[in-house]
Amino acid sequence: MSSLPTRLINPIHPTVVSFGQVAAGTAPNVIPDRAVCQGTIRTYHEADRALLHEAITRTAESVAAGRGATGRVRFVRGGPALVNDPGLVRRTDRHLAGIGLTVAESPFRSCGSDDFAEYGAATASLMCFVGTGRINGVGLHHGAYLPGRDALELCAQALACGYVAAVESLQGVSLRSGGPR
Repeated sequence: MSSLPTRLINPIHPTVVSFGQVAAGTAPNVIPDRAVCQGTIRTYHEADRALLHEAITRTAESVAAGRGATGRVRFVRGGPALVNDPGLVRRTDRHLAGIGLTVAESPFRSCGSDDFAEYGAATASLMCFVGTGRINGVGLHHGAYLPGRDALELCAQALACGYVAAVESLQGVSLRSGGPR
């Protein structure tokens, strides 16, 4: 089923379908009467999510029926796609560059799953990725990942730039010049 995005979704729409948990049976020599698999769907577009829900349901039910069984699919809806506010990105990038921090030339794209996306439904929001890289051979989601003080300072600077840009958005002024925009 992980090939569904390539057959159904516009190839320029970021989409991830993964099934990371499959469980069946209790003994190696007994055919189980039940099997369960769980996974995630991540996409930027609601219409794509709906297409994938339909296709996964149709596939699971058809495969089960072809073997004389029944298949049932249940979706637990996650949060919306995390999409940064373009105006907030521009203002934050300007402040980051103004204090000498490198800003990515092209926008970072991710099909990450994060409850932070809920904020974007209520107000302009921005999630920044501060490049700390791998530390001691491990990345961000590893228990041994522990950035040093340099990374902490970099994160604080990026956060401050984001806050200043957000205040400018709310106030309609540029804090750099102090006047209306």
